[in-house]
Amino acid sequence: SSCQGSGRAASRGRRLLRPCPRARSQGFLEDMVEARLFSLIIALSALAALLGWAGKLAASAKGAAADGDPTTNTCVNSDDSKKWKSKGYGSFLVDMDECGRQCMGRLACATKCIQGRNSYSSNCAMCFGTMISCTASKCWAPCMRGGQSNPKCRACTRSKCRPAFEKCSGISKVPEPETSGVKDTEAFVAPGWAGPRAPGPP
Repeated sequence: SSCQGSGRAASRGRRLLRPCPRARSQGFLEDMVEARLFSLIIALSALAALLGWAGKLAASAKGAAADGDPTTNTCVNSDDSKKWKSKGYGSFLVDMDECGRQCMGRLACATKCIQGRNSYSSNCAMCFGTMISCTASKCWAPCMRGGQSNPKCRACTRSKCRPAFEKCSGISKVPEPETSGVKDTEAFVAPGWAGPRAPGPP
């Protein structure tokens, strides 16, 4: 019997020839190559899109680095730094304690309370509010009795809350509470802190 070879379809009379096995095999290979090429085009398009996205991300990160991370060192600008040294440092213990009690550790409330007391910028005040919120959520149990006069409370806030506060605010040294005159039954919502005002900032 006769069959159609590769290339153009051939005909004898009015009867079309059936494809030869070799022609069918070649057609199958051509379909596979076409599918592979299509997959490759899709993959290259996806890669191009990914590279474009990565480039935009890198540019954005570069811009952020140039402008400064808005969540890092937010209190070291001239205005907030001046307020911290003139008033904030000395009232830190009382401010944190009273705002913590008043707001029961709620972040937005504590941030607004701190900002109202010292007129810090909103980003700077957020660092203090976050520390109050952190203490309420992560160190509630050890800080319920004696606050920072309780060694377990101090250890908890220093390990779980202080590092984030220092990174956020850029303030590495804060007043430490005095243990004298603090009642063991006195509950503290905020990190520490009652008693006489601390001396001026270093």
